[in-house]
Amino acid sequence: MTRMRGLALGRILLLLCACCITATAVHAQTATIRGFITDAQDGQALQGVNVAAIDVAGNLRGSVTNDDGFFIIVRLAPGRYVLRVSY
Repeated sequence: MTRMRGLALGRILLLLCACCITATAVHAQTATIRGFITDAQDGQALQGVNVAAIDVAGNLRGSVTNDDGFFIIVRLAPGRYVLRVSY
């Protein structure tokens, strides 16, 4: 009984390890764009600025700057993007 229980536990542990490795590999295949938007004349942070990343197929993902002018766009497929900023 103890040996069978050990084998079952080993299989479950192996399955969990495989799931963790798969999840890490999937997560590693995305990109993030982050930055700050500031006023060109006085360098002050601009809040409420729309920042959009547009891929070659025309798909759009976006973000809005916070009080510090910071934005982040996550879970992008690796590739080339055009950033479009509107205020």
